[in-house]
Amino acid sequence: MFDFDYTLGDSSEGIIDCMTYAFGKLGLPEPDPEEIKKTIGKSLPDTFEIFTGNSCRKTINEFRKFFRARADEVMADKTYLYESVPKVLEELQDYRLGIVSTKFSYRIRDILRREKIEHFFDVIIGGENVSKNKPDPEGLHLALEKLGTTPEEIVYIGDSQVDAETAKRGGIKFVAVLSGVTVRHQFESYNVWSFMNDLSELPELLSNSIRR
Repeated sequence: MFDFDYTLGDSSEGIIDCMTYAFGKLGLPEPDPEEIKKTIGKSLPDTFEIFTGNSCRKTINEFRKFFRARADEVMADKTYLYESVPKVLEELQDYRLGIVSTKFSYRIRDILRREKIEHFFDVIIGGENVSKNKPDPEGLHLALEKLGTTPEEIVYIGDSQVDAETAKRGGIKFVAVLSGVTVRHQFESYNVWSFMNDLSELPELLSNSIRR
């Protein structure tokens, strides 16, 4: 089971564009792009509150509206799949694969279709499919239900502490891929099953775990 942002692809350019647009529409100072990158993977309400300290539901809903409108225009075109991903997916065809992300599933599918890799995935759970975003494990549990499998049978691969916490709460093994902005020592408080510098290491990691 994969996260999407900073795990399978880099959508930072699109997210920065959408954040800048939404903050501008609200008449708020634009966040620093490097700080925006550090929030990728968090829900939009959490991200808005991080930058503004404002938890007003009405304002957050306005922010969401502007962000999503802009994302419909630019997000797919400004999201780039990591180079190793197609080959990795080819090598993992004997596994059942899924994605659990805060990004909306239809945006993920748009990107996967463009790259001609949607057929590799058995289930895709996005932010619109759950009532509680990560680190609540609702998305992972929904994916497990759709696959008809158990937490003991899967691993969740992600790049952030939010992903690690999600796996922990769901009772699922976590593999940290260091392709995002989170560095290895930031995972110290989590029982990480394995670390990877790049997703290309995943097929060998899974093969070795089966042989143990």
